[in-house]
Amino acid sequence: KFWVMVYISKVCWALTKRGITHDLSKYSSHEEPGFRKLLPKLKDSDYGSDAYKELLRQLAPILAHHYKVNRHHAEHHQNGFFDMNELDKLEALCDWRAATRRFTNGNLKDSIEKNRERYGYDIRQTNSFWEVAK
Repeated sequence: KFWVMVYISKVCWALTKRGITHDLSKYSSHEEPGFRKLLPKLKDSDYGSDAYKELLRQLAPILAHHYKVNRHHAEHHQNGFFDMNELDKLEALCDWRAATRRFTNGNLKDSIEKNRERYGYDIRQTNSFWEVAK
């Protein structure tokens, strides 16, 4: 029982560190100006809409850097979602859940489904994640 608690605590600490350092690159000189300009516009778009996709197109150079330095994004990995470890996936899910608060139509279940289409994962791979992030 003691060792189980020790190992669970290590996982919790690893997630806590990720929470503290999550997306710090958005404050870098590479990313901050573009995110400052375009992120507010995302609030007025529906996730997955044509307007949303156009904003992503405008953010493409900034996102390329962001994905390169943040492993919780599938785009960081050569084989996308399939190369992500479980902590990466949990951080990504928490990121998606937080992002739903930005959109008027934000809904985690919808995001999981749209991202399934985007990243090609099997929906069964996210069932337990949904329970964590409700």
